[in-house]
Amino acid sequence: MERGIAPEAIPASNPVTGRSMPLCKFPEQAHYLGTGDVNNAANWTCPADDRSLLEVGRAGFAAGLVAPELLKAVLLPFEPLEGPDPF
Repeated sequence: MERGIAPEAIPASNPVTGRSMPLCKFPEQAHYLGTGDVNNAANWTCPADDRSLLEVGRAGFAAGLVAPELLKAVLLPFEPLEGPDPF
């Protein structure tokens, strides 16, 4: 932190592999820009609107990260689960 302001990202590198990329502030996640060397931090970004790490996917629901009654009320009416009934 400099002058009371946290950085947008911290550059990180692995001396063994030579890979470098940004460590984004939570909940942002580094995204490859799609061109250039994946081992170069310059080809990665930390999108400010990225909230993907905050989302609970179907496996998280099935694992009990949300109460089963909420799962039934929210998820099941919209898309059926594949496999055996988790309840």
